[in-house]
Amino acid sequence: LLVPQFMALHENLIRVKNAREIDQSKITQLILVDTQSADRLGAFKNAAARPGIEIHIYDHHPREAGDIEAGRMVLARVGAAATILVEQIRERKLKISPFEATVLALGIYSDTGSLTFPTTTARDAAAVSYLLSRGANLRVIEEYSDRGLDPAQYQLLTDLLNSIQTHNFRGVKVRVARAKTADYVPGLSLLAHKLTRVENADVIFAVVEMGAVSYTHLRAHE
Repeated sequence: LLVPQFMALHENLIRVKNAREIDQSKITQLILVDTQSADRLGAFKNAAARPGIEIHIYDHHPREAGDIEAGRMVLARVGAAATILVEQIRERKLKISPFEATVLALGIYSDTGSLTFPTTTARDAAAVSYLLSRGANLRVIEEYSDRGLDPAQYQLLTDLLNSIQTHNFRGVKVRVARAKTADYVPGLSLLAHKLTRVENADVIFAVVEMGAVSYTHLRAHE
């Protein structure tokens, strides 16, 4: 998904604050979507561990050792985390605008490769159908959907994102992502580029073991 372009075009409708703009001492609730790992929370990792914080999780990944405990967890093995949000919207009979429907549909299309990846479920398709009935704009979805990855590359990118660890060296934020595949998957440089678009870091190392060979790609923030 071409997130930076979409966000820039609609910055008047989507207000996203940088972590530095938020007074963490005033945080009373955290809502986590598409992750359960404290290591993926960046600046909010300490807030998640603070006593008394109310945490809600909406995720489509399986639970792993060390994942965050939450007062409310909605977990489902679907292709996209956005599908879970759509189901919650429908269950609670909440109204959404055509713009909101389009944003959610973009999320589903991005996570499922436009409903073509093996992880896609009937629930993802049903969520898209619902969003179209609420005015989701297919022309916008077509323009901002990134179809550049095949299923093997998408799975590798997902594994890299889930493995990221952050290190700080004299003020330089360095993130290291590791993954392993049985077969060779081309396009590691492309995946490293996409990692820099998703993760806010000065330097990213992507280390992947493909069969018996290890590949490392370094990318610095542009």
